Amino acid sequence: MDWIPFVFLGVVGGIGLVIWLVASHREKKRRERVIQLAKELDLELNWILPDQEQGVFGQFQVVQKGRNRTTNLCLIADDGETRIALFDYSFITGAGENQRRHHWVVSLCRMDALDAPAMQLKPTTFLSLVGSLIGFPDIHIPEAPEFSKAFVIQGNAPEAIRQFLNAARRDAFLRDPKQTYALLNRHLLIVRENQKLNAPKIKPLLGESLALIQSLCRTN
Repeated sequence: MDWIPFVFLGVVGGIGLVIWLVASHREKKRRERVIQLAKELDLELNWILPDQEQGVFGQFQVVQKGRNRTTNLCLIADDGETRIALFDYSFITGAGENQRRHHWVVSLCRMDALDAPAMQLKPTTFLSLVGSLIGFPDIHIPEAPEFSKAFVIQGNAPEAIRQFLNAARRDAFLRDPKQTYALLNRHLLIVRENQKLNAPKIKPLLGESLALIQSLCRTN
């Protein structure tokens, strides 16, 4: 019966190999579908975020967390007035058994008509509520309690941020209060956590990104 542990290890190893092969196959198919749709939509395809976007992307506080940060499968839509980069972003937090790779789908949008102070809007969570109670930064908008309740608003220029976040712009963000947003001058960043880019999402995400940045510009 001394062979039983070896059989058990072999079975476990075989199961692990099958899981890995299935996951690899699905990932390959996902990438192939994204690449194919990018060609059909005549989008610019880059394997990593281009230098033009990389410099701005690195300035956003929301992407400063973790290590081994990588961008991948970057699609660019540019009509001369608005430029949208839609891409996969991942990073690692923790160590040992607690190590975890996080996956986000990110939109980085630029429109010259946008002129926004640097700010970050994150969905309110229980932890952020506790943080507010003990003095963590959170900009409140007195005339918009529901908006202040929906988002943790952070930035170094509170009064400029309050002026920018007028009623029309607040309504634009509240159409999808589950995402994280950040603004910096002419740029809007939209973060969708725990997701990877897949073909059926490309057109809706590009449309949502365009609609939001246009809404922010129309109320200047």
